[in-house]
Amino acid sequence: MIELLIVLSVIAIIAAVAIPLVLRAKMAAHEASAISSLRTIHDAQEIFRATCGYGKFFAAALPQLGAARTITYDLADAPIVAKSGYLITLVGTPPSDKDKDKLDACTAAPLAAHWYASAVPQLPGITGQRAFATALDEDLWQDTNGAAPAEPFQASATVSRLEIVK
Repeated sequence: MIELLIVLSVIAIIAAVAIPLVLRAKMAAHEASAISSLRTIHDAQEIFRATCGYGKFFAAALPQLGAARTITYDLADAPIVAKSGYLITLVGTPPSDKDKDKLDACTAAPLAAHWYASAVPQLPGITGQRAFATALDEDLWQDTNGAAPAEPFQASATVSRLEIVK
């Protein structure tokens, strides 16, 4: 009986140490997926500009990128996509009055002159700790507080450039 109690105690100690490590690894995987999604959106916007946006305009929303076949369905099934514990969004700014009625060449949807994409954790501290954002002519930025960095991106105590996107 004492041996059984000792074995159970050892198992409990191992579980107490291992569970937080597994949860941190899962959170890191969610964050890596969010970063990858934003890289994909960044690249898809450049493809869209070249093929559907007359060389200077962008998609205004994720479903538009999906309809133009520049991203996969998992990132394009709604304006706000829940993926791997993160909420992924894309917001486009309409073009100037001169071009406001122009539609894209692939899907006949409204175009955007500027865009901003973000990924925020669905459950901060559980599905992810950091939030991420990127935009036209911008790199990938992170905020350790879990709120998407706002434009114009500027380094601060919690906001920093994560990587250069080309």
